[in-house]
Amino acid sequence: MHQLKRRMASNARRFRAPVVGAALIAASFALSAPSASAHVGNVPSYSWDSYKWSANVLVDYGQSQAVTECSNGVIYHGAWVGQGYWAFGWNCADYGATLVDFWIDNR
Repeated sequence: MHQLKRRMASNARRFRAPVVGAALIAASFALSAPSASAHVGNVPSYSWDSYKWSANVLVDYGQSQAVTECSNGVIYHGAWVGQGYWAFGWNCADYGATLVDFWIDNR
């Protein structure tokens, strides 16, 4: 995945899981089922720890990207990808930081 400048598309929909604690993350992912208008139709598996996260994602239509916020204050954006199954994620430890937040943007 590529590091890009921090930016959010005004029409982007966010599938978000706040990293406050392991139980809260699990609950957020489980309860944040994508709406009918979301591009991400399925997240069959995901994992996270204090440094990294990963998810297998089905993009139904349009484009989606992984977005990760690390404790170094930087938000990392993955490449936009089209329809299909994709492995999303990021490892903040590669940048001497811990995981703060992660989500999936759609356009």
